[in-house]
Amino acid sequence: MTKKTQNINDGIVILLKPYKKGKFAVGLTTDYNADTPEKEMCKLVALGAAQLLLEDPDPFYERGIEISAKLDAIDMSDATEFIKEDDESNIVDLTKYLDLKNLN
Repeated sequence: MTKKTQNINDGIVILLKPYKKGKFAVGLTTDYNADTPEKEMCKLVALGAAQLLLEDPDPFYERGIEISAKLDAIDMSDATEFIKEDDESNIVDLTKYLDLKNLN
């Protein structure tokens, strides 16, 4: 995660909300306008992630425990330890994973 963000309104949000004891609900923002190929790609990834969360939440929960433990070990008062200049570690090049000839 980095400080550097574009307009947050350009993104689609996956919402996780406590529902009942031991349960959660998953939703997506409904006002998202996928009017570019990049936004459409983000919408498809968000739909897939939301569906995976519903079908098999265990890997996400377990990974969350691991990440939480790592974050607990970081001194959050020193932002330079957590956020580096020009950090793009949260940017994914999906084209590396897609077989482009199978797309439209």
